[in-house]
Amino acid sequence: MPKKTVTLTIENVHDSWWLCQRGTYEESSVLAGQEFRQLVTHYDDLETAKRDNPGVEIVDWFAPQVFIPQTAPSWFDPLDAGEVWSEEDY
Repeated sequence: MPKKTVTLTIENVHDSWWLCQRGTYEESSVLAGQEFRQLVTHYDDLETAKRDNPGVEIVDWFAPQVFIPQTAPSWFDPLDAGEVWSEEDY
């Protein structure tokens, strides 16, 4: 059976810093092969998290960019809700 591998990271989660465990569920789990992330310890600031966990990778995730096309898709009908696709359509 493969050895369970868990890595630690310090992550910004909802404007708060956390020590996190990341890994993959073992073969004995119903979630075998799927990745997991567990929030372990909360910190009020990044400096304290770094001091308490030297050498742990710091991950500061950013919200994904949402792409909105410049032109409306074929299914969009402004009469459905009285809305326009872009500000220029007013």
